[in-house]
Amino acid sequence: MLLSLISMLANATFLIVGGLSHGFLATEVEMQACAASLIMTFAMMYQTFFILALLTTIFEYKHIHCAQKWRLVTNLFTFPIFMFSYIPITVAALFLKVDWVPTQHAVNVTLDEVMQGAK
Repeated sequence: MLLSLISMLANATFLIVGGLSHGFLATEVEMQACAASLIMTFAMMYQTFFILALLTTIFEYKHIHCAQKWRLVTNLFTFPIFMFSYIPITVAALFLKVDWVPTQHAVNVTLDEVMQGAK
């Protein structure tokens, strides 16, 4: 994933600089190849996350308590989008000082209550 992100950053930078140079630094063919590389990298990352979600769903199906089975299918398609949201969070965490703040929980729920809500 790190190499894919570096590739996307390099291609995006090339597209911006090439676009601002109006053909001086990059030809139209190079710009199209760069854009195609960006799209392909994004598609392959999405596909990788989708396959990971699919394999997890298949192998852990007995442990997934979901009342509506159609939600499993929608979760497969939205999981990659959820994982893409971690990209800016991870980059920000590299450069910003983040303090951990504990979350106060006021509700106590037993496992049986959770299982009742899943049916």
